[in-house]
Amino acid sequence: MATAISVRAPNFAAATSNDLTDPIEREEMAALMRDLGLREGEAAPTTSMLQLLRSVKMAKPPSESRPGDSKQAQTDAPSESGEGDSDEDEEELQKALAMSLQTPAPAPAAPARAGAAPAHQNFWAPPRYVPPTLSQGERKLSLRERIECRDGSFTWQPASAFLDTGNQHMTIVDAAFAARHALYLPGGAGVYDQAERYTTVRGVVPGATTTVPVVTVALRIRGQEYTIEAAVSPMHGEDVLLGLDVLSRLFAAGFEISAGSV
Repeated sequence: MATAISVRAPNFAAATSNDLTDPIEREEMAALMRDLGLREGEAAPTTSMLQLLRSVKMAKPPSESRPGDSKQAQTDAPSESGEGDSDEDEEELQKALAMSLQTPAPAPAAPARAGAAPAHQNFWAPPRYVPPTLSQGERKLSLRERIECRDGSFTWQPASAFLDTGNQHMTIVDAAFAARHALYLPGGAGVYDQAERYTTVRGVVPGATTTVPVVTVALRIRGQEYTIEAAVSPMHGEDVLLGLDVLSRLFAAGFEISAGSV
């Protein structure tokens, strides 16, 4: 904000003593008169007048201009450096406006990390194992079925199974089959040598009651996978004796035992 400075009008007529004889001072006085808008002859060329003009020049506000300055500024040709700066500023302004009107290009998609979940995956309902769709005929079970049992190395192994609807206790795995596929190896100190618990079974040996070990096994029957507890006991003829713990789940999935099947 420019600050206005009040300057009393100088009395140029009063300063009439001590005529200027130094040509340098005369030139200075002539320059001051031009700067202050005075015409030649309006001020006497004296020392006191020179001092008065100096004080007026120093007290003049920077923003104040004498009459005719604006007209002279309009007629004066701009300097080459000023023209260059103006052109450069205008060019930069035009570039900035053009850039602001441009639609930014979409950022490239980041490469998917190994093991990263797909963007469409619903974490509230993650993908689960879905058994294959079977026809009505494929849901007919026989009393004797070929099934699969996962061994100690998590590999599916074929096994023969008998569907015992009278076995209401639990599924039984043959001891020789369990030992052959590292499901239960008694007599050692390894992970497969220990029973998870023991249970009592009846009817495997006619008229006898036997306490046998229990282990966890995984079975796959007609595409249906079940992880269950199974007793381990010597049997003759079949590798697995399926009880109602598995059969009831097969029946709930729409399977049935066909009449007269063997």
